Amino acid sequence: MRSTLFTAILASGFLSTTGAHAYTIDGNLSDWGITPSNFASSTANSTTVEDQTGSGQYYLNPGYGGQAYDAEAMYLAWDSDNLYIAIITGHNPNTANTGGNYATGDIAIDFGLNGTWDYGIELKGGSGLTQGHVYANTVWSYGLWTSTGSYTSNPALADPAHPTSLVSGTDVGNGTVTYTTAGVSGYGSKTTDLHYFYEISVPLSAFGSSLDSDADFAVHWTMNCANDAILATGTIDTVTTFSVPEPGTLALLPLGLLGMLAFRRKSA
Repeated sequence: MRSTLFTAILASGFLSTTGAHAYTIDGNLSDWGITPSNFASSTANSTTVEDQTGSGQYYLNPGYGGQAYDAEAMYLAWDSDNLYIAIITGHNPNTANTGGNYATGDIAIDFGLNGTWDYGIELKGGSGLTQGHVYANTVWSYGLWTSTGSYTSNPALADPAHPTSLVSGTDVGNGTVTYTTAGVSGYGSKTTDLHYFYEISVPLSAFGSSLDSDADFAVHWTMNCANDAILATGTIDTVTTFSVPEPGTLALLPLGLLGMLAFRRKSA
């Protein structure tokens, strides 16, 4: 991963009913406020953009691959119920592990920022895992590169900082994943490049005691070769102790206030 990432990290406190996020999981990121010309314009709590330009556009540290293996942007948001993730990439989700090509990886999550990938989100399903589900006690595959950026065909030497695909885990929650498979141009600094979009929602309840206190966490994604990886971080502030009132409850609030006023007048 290039070291020149531009990362915005925002800590979110208790969310009001007017501040709660509402993203439609349909692969269209317009409801995130993202514009084709500006990856950084987003309603997300945390944004990481790696839209490479100039001589770096077709070299992805530590590997090669060009736009077809470019991880370009990641966005994180959350409300009292769900974690939302959006990804922009030049890698087509339909790419298969054949003929020197490498398929998409899964999403890895590290609570505590200690380098341990505590949870994974399965993006496409397969190997006994279900698309959109959250897994704990995760076992990961890794890419083709060592921590120093050297190529390796030995999985034991691959850089553990860049988990690729889930091998196994304990199913702890069911979310929603969608992605696009028709490349879209006009995004970023090289407007002829094709881009693809992932959008994910998973319940915060899947993370259990990881949210018992202020939860610093990192979200990571790459493809199976790990030619280019992207990571965003954030802090969820004990949102599991907070619930957004139901609309019906909010509607009853004025009636309750009127009742209290009537009781006060009667007692006077």
